[in-house]
Amino acid sequence: IHIIDYKTGTYNSKKGKFVTVADLFNPKKNDLVKEVFQIFCYSLAKTKEYDGEVIKPCLWFVKGVKPGGSPNVLVKGNSNKYVEFEDFRAYSAEFELQLTKLVEEIFDSSVPFSQTEKVERCKICPYVGICGKD
Repeated sequence: IHIIDYKTGTYNSKKGKFVTVADLFNPKKNDLVKEVFQIFCYSLAKTKEYDGEVIKPCLWFVKGVKPGGSPNVLVKGNSNKYVEFEDFRAYSAEFELQLTKLVEEIFDSSVPFSQTEKVERCKICPYVGICGKD
């Protein structure tokens, strides 16, 4: 089962790659791995429907596709080179655990809300009027 997310925004060759699942939840690496995080969420949502099936998350960067290329997500392999992986199940348990922790943190009132340090994002944010960012 291929889960494909077509990306039409800005492309660079660093996108669609990750090293560890923990990187997907690291706010300092968000700009590099946000597409992988998103396609992993879609893939996780389909794991129950396609229980036991191979699920391959795919990112198709419209502005970066080459003739004959295929959509894929790359993970850093043993040889320190990025390789295409074939089965989300290899990462699904860890991803689901980390995602559960993140959602629990979001709803935990004892954890303070932290605003972005990248103020340029506030210019296009639809919530700038309610977030209290100075």
